[in-house]
Amino acid sequence: MKFKMLVSDGQGDWWEEYDKPCKDARKCAKEIVEYFNRTLGPCESPRTLKAVEVLDAHSQKDHAWEKQNAFTIKSGGRFYDVYRCKNCGITAKRFGLDVAVIIDSRFLAKVYLRCDTTQAHLAKRR
Repeated sequence: MKFKMLVSDGQGDWWEEYDKPCKDARKCAKEIVEYFNRTLGPCESPRTLKAVEVLDAHSQKDHAWEKQNAFTIKSGGRFYDVYRCKNCGITAKRFGLDVAVIIDSRFLAKVYLRCDTTQAHLAKRR
């Protein structure tokens, strides 16, 4: 979801834009401000959330991967975990301790690189 939030530090107000995988923009914005306030530096002032405005409810670009298997799978001498995007449903694997999630071979077209384009493509195919 793409949204912007109006924040204040007591000296001024400003807008910040975000594009995050969340269902509720207000809750997400509140968590961002609370996290900032918990991790304040010595020269920073606490922020307050004043307003939240949704710009695009379906602008999510990145896949939201969820691990599907309880235990790591071993096949052919390689260890991997199976992942599924909770938004668009495509699958992927993560091999070993690598941080990169590799999309499965049946989803190799460029349209599957972003979650929003994947959802639009799959909607057309239905």
